[in-house]
Amino acid sequence: MADNGIQMMTEQEVAQLSEVFRRLDKDGSGLVDKSELREMLDRINYRLTTNRSRDVEILLTAADRNQDGHISWAEFLDTMARPTNQWGLSNYNFHGLVGMIAKFHKRDIVTLEKLNTYKFWPPPIFMVIISIVQLGVFLHFSAEECDSQPTLSECPKSFSSKLAYRMCCREQVWRFFSYALVHAGWGHLLVNITVQLIFGVYLEILHGPFRVFGVYVMGALAGSLTSSVADPTANVVGASGSDYALVGAWVAHMIQNWDTTSSPMREVASFFLFVLIALDFGNSVYQRYKNEGTGVSYAGHFGGFIMGMTLGTYMLKNLKQRWYEIYVKWFGVSVAMTGIVFAILFNSFNDPDENNLCPSFSKC
Repeated sequence: MADNGIQMMTEQEVAQLSEVFRRLDKDGSGLVDKSELREMLDRINYRLTTNRSRDVEILLTAADRNQDGHISWAEFLDTMARPTNQWGLSNYNFHGLVGMIAKFHKRDIVTLEKLNTYKFWPPPIFMVIISIVQLGVFLHFSAEECDSQPTLSECPKSFSSKLAYRMCCREQVWRFFSYALVHAGWGHLLVNITVQLIFGVYLEILHGPFRVFGVYVMGALAGSLTSSVADPTANVVGASGSDYALVGAWVAHMIQNWDTTSSPMREVASFFLFVLIALDFGNSVYQRYKNEGTGVSYAGHFGGFIMGMTLGTYMLKNLKQRWYEIYVKWFGVSVAMTGIVFAILFNSFNDPDENNLCPSFSKC
């Protein structure tokens, strides 16, 4: 009967049982003894009674047909093929143990596959480096412009610097990127650094620093270009465009890898992200139109987010690509490039200074 039961097993089932037996047989001797059985029970926290020694005896008795104190591969396979042992007692508990080990093994494989997707070399250093640079630039302007005032105030006049983006200095192309290095105050700086470390480091571990660098730089460009089109009088400083590109790229990562992310994690993370974006974007609009002189550009936030979400589908890795996701990828990069080309042409042929304000400003 046991032979018939074994013969009815598929090759895949036998292979899975072989893997479970290999995990039980820690020393590779081909025999599972009491200590190995106890170690596995402790690891997976499998209990039949309140007495661990009693649990070991119950399971060993179920499978040890020749009563030599060990379970061989043949005995193991025979026990899995039988509903009862040679004394007519149910093998249910032993089958339950094997099922639990198989479940833990599958979980270990999933964890290993997930770890293999992480990229620890080159290490995630870009976010750290850019944050240090931004802090250094902020301290430079604090020392240069604040005189004896405490640097914890909203003191640095970063909007007037050679790095800030403003409509009257569009010919200085570097400003479309460099504005991301300067900030209007400690609060502005710390919020942006916190956001980019939270989202950026995670993306770097998954996708590497070079891909994230590309998203970050393109987010800065998208932020300034969007501001130049939708909010041309805004005086733009800060890494919000780049940070929103990281957030958008995280959304792109979640969309493309939704099927490979654990369900509770993806729902909670998506809800948290939605709340964060809604609050921050709403605050940006309020600050722009209610608090005069803040210079907060909601358009830059929006442009950076769209750039990250669209270009991110192309630049970031898809851990398990479906056939239709190649079209999502090309659609994303097409939207991103179309937006950039449109904004460049708009700036080339349109003068935003309708009131002729630029001559009254200081030279760039």
